[in-house]
Amino acid sequence: MGLRDDILAMGKRPRKVQKVEGEPWGRDDVYVLKMSGVERDSYQMDIISRSDKQSGNIVNVMGWHANVVTMFACDKDGVKIFKQSDAKDLNETDPDSLDIVFEAILEFNGLTKAAVEETEKNSEGETGDGSSAGSQSNSTNLPFDTYLDGSKVATLASG
Repeated sequence: MGLRDDILAMGKRPRKVQKVEGEPWGRDDVYVLKMSGVERDSYQMDIISRSDKQSGNIVNVMGWHANVVTMFACDKDGVKIFKQSDAKDLNETDPDSLDIVFEAILEFNGLTKAAVEETEKNSEGETGDGSSAGSQSNSTNLPFDTYLDGSKVATLASG
């Protein structure tokens, strides 16, 4: 197999998972999935749909954590625990547990504030000009990227 085939075959392998620390819902067997490219796009589109189009501020967070958790919470084998239709019921469970899993998802997928800042720091070193390559902050201090069409997408949900 060539390089192209090797790379495309990666999508057919079991996805990476990471155990969630802190025993959400009193369980020690909750894991989170690494996002695929399509899932990351879906996550970012969800942020866009919840954001004010003028300011880029996230204004609609109702059910957001539960929605993300349904997409990426899994067992040790990478089998998703929840269906998308479970988001409403999941949102009524322990909020601390929900936050633990949500934060684990962000961290594992490089979407925390620290990860974004590290990426920006590394890209500044590569360009040598100190610019952040289009990354800006809105009034809530959530980083977002501005695309060529003028649209903005937040690059993290919490820090």
